[in-house]
Amino acid sequence: MRLARISSFGFVLTFILILQSCSTKPTLQTASPPSAVYQHGDELVRLLDSANTKARERATDNLIEMGQDALVPIIHARLEEETLSLEKEARISIVLSGIAERLPWPFDAKEAVKRQDETATALGVDKIITLDLGNKVTMKLILIPPGRFIMGSPADEKDRQKCEGPEHAVIISKAFYMGIYTVTQEQYEQVMGKNPSAHKGSQCPVEVVSWDDAVDFCNLVSHNSDKMVRLPTEAEWEYACRAGSSTRFHYGEDGVYANLGDYAWYDENAWQAGEKHAHPVGQKIPNQWGLYDMHGNIYQWCADLYLDGYYADAMRIDPVGPKTGNGRVMRGGDYYHWGWLCRSASRNYNGPAARCGGFGLRVVVNAK
Repeated sequence: MRLARISSFGFVLTFILILQSCSTKPTLQTASPPSAVYQHGDELVRLLDSANTKARERATDNLIEMGQDALVPIIHARLEEETLSLEKEARISIVLSGIAERLPWPFDAKEAVKRQDETATALGVDKIITLDLGNKVTMKLILIPPGRFIMGSPADEKDRQKCEGPEHAVIISKAFYMGIYTVTQEQYEQVMGKNPSAHKGSQCPVEVVSWDDAVDFCNLVSHNSDKMVRLPTEAEWEYACRAGSSTRFHYGEDGVYANLGDYAWYDENAWQAGEKHAHPVGQKIPNQWGLYDMHGNIYQWCADLYLDGYYADAMRIDPVGPKTGNGRVMRGGDYYHWGWLCRSASRNYNGPAARCGGFGLRVVVNAK
């Protein structure tokens, strides 16, 4: 495993290696890294456990300054040590956060596609995978590369809700696949043997689905395939929705909702237009990563619990939500609510057993 210097997105791919090292502990082959850099970095990693506060701070700063080269000894330390102290784990996270801050963000559609392609090549996986649900019913998912983004909305964003703040930097360190479309009625019925949707249509998103139902669907698909299918975390969902953008919507600010109808079904072009139901998936313009209907049509359940004020203390690397909460997070907006609820940062929640029109799901699969 050679960690070569590569331009811009090279830093991102090193996070994949870190996560693989944490979970699988393979034998590290450093391919003769530059000895001076390696030894210096290894010394700095050891200093992260120093009793001297100033020594720890200097080591952290120096590792961040070293950039990608510092990741070689960090990976080495993670592999060789069966356990890390909580303090050292936290400091390594600080180092990784510091390096991640150098990743270009936001980025445009061309860069989004480039990152998908580079990640697929680095992992040796396909950019798009297809799950066979049986009876010639399939589901396509597309690769979402790791990276960083600013989660939440700024205090001056139009139509912002208090629960969307404070803004905070988040690192998504694992590549994952996400459904190109929300789960359709055809797909849900094939797996679950029923279709709870009020408005029927094989290619319309399934709705009237509770969080518990969504989890059961994921578990059944996992059981019948060689993939671990699950709901996205809230951070994965927003990261995937934004696709490199930092604006209210993945396509831009759109303060007066002049263009939202090109990307989403919501109250103005659905409910108020007399079409009081979800529409077939994939009819609107996708985001930069090729995901359709991330804005509007149906709300999508996330894995996380919801808790007011959680963002202030949220984890910064692969957050999975609070340990306790009032319900489960829902994202994306739907066909009968206002456009401001379709924004990338907009949050909603409901009880895990709640079933309602406009409640649906989109699934993810780990890339490795």
